[in-house]
Amino acid sequence: MKALMIKDSFGLNNLALEERPRPEPGPGQVLLRMKAASLNYRDLLTIKGHYNPRQPLPLIPCSDGVGEVVQIGAGVDRVATRQRVAPTFCQSWQSGAPDARKLRSTLGGPLDGTLCEYICLSQEGVVALPDYLTDEEAATLPCAAVTAWTALVTEGGVTAGDTVLVQGTGGVSIFALQIARMLGATVIATSSSDEKLARAKAL
Repeated sequence: MKALMIKDSFGLNNLALEERPRPEPGPGQVLLRMKAASLNYRDLLTIKGHYNPRQPLPLIPCSDGVGEVVQIGAGVDRVATRQRVAPTFCQSWQSGAPDARKLRSTLGGPLDGTLCEYICLSQEGVVALPDYLTDEEAATLPCAAVTAWTALVTEGGVTAGDTVLVQGTGGVSIFALQIARMLGATVIATSSSDEKLARAKAL
């Protein structure tokens, strides 16, 4: 299979398209054929070596994506072949509070990420997708959208009539803007770009 990799040193110029063996799913694992990936700012920092300079290389970057289940291992009962799924960012964090072990199970560093033709993951580390989302749309959700949802809904308890301030126009801010509006909140957005503010207002 083909994979885009940070091979032996960090930097955008050190990304290389490599051939790697196609993985085989073990018990409780699923093999995905990747169909889309999205780019978070974290991914750019990782490629440049700024996110974790001690990250072992080589590494397949990017944490978010969408794939089709093409093979399942023994005991898999959460998903089926031909199903579209999105990998979760923290593969070992399904519920509860985070801890060091869970936070070390992130795709795109320290674990290999989504810029590859195939990826093998635990069935617990993928989420089924609704048909109304395209591959590209769904590929943007795991990091930025879940972070915004957690901040506003799980931790913030935002409801209609509240006021929410979003700083800048990055992925988390844009998802927070849309989720806050969906909840009936008033949104104040900041940006150094009038063009970006106009786009945010349109959303």
